Amino acid sequence: MAVKKNIEDAQGKDNYPCVQQLLIYNGKVLKDETTLADNKVTEDGFLVVMLSKVNLSSICTRICLVLFFLFLMQVLGTPTREEIKCMNPNYTVQIFPS
Repeated sequence: MAVKKNIEDAQGKDNYPCVQQLLIYNGKVLKDETTLADNKVTEDGFLVVMLSKVNLSSICTRICLVLFFLFLMQVLGTPTREEIKCMNPNYTVQIFPS
């Protein structure tokens, strides 16, 4: 929704980042893919802007898992493709362009 970007630009990305904004009008959380007109927001209406919290615990958990796997790879070595296929039968080789 363009409104979120306007709020972010006006208030600052650190204060009101788009990804954390929730816009509420008439008790309903507006969906990002809709416009103010779709939601019948009037000029004299009251639009509430709330910020959702950043889930630091999930970010920390992911970082810890990555560090743990890096540690395991140092101790045990990098698994071969055959070992990976044993652990994950759906494994396919990914070749990235250079």
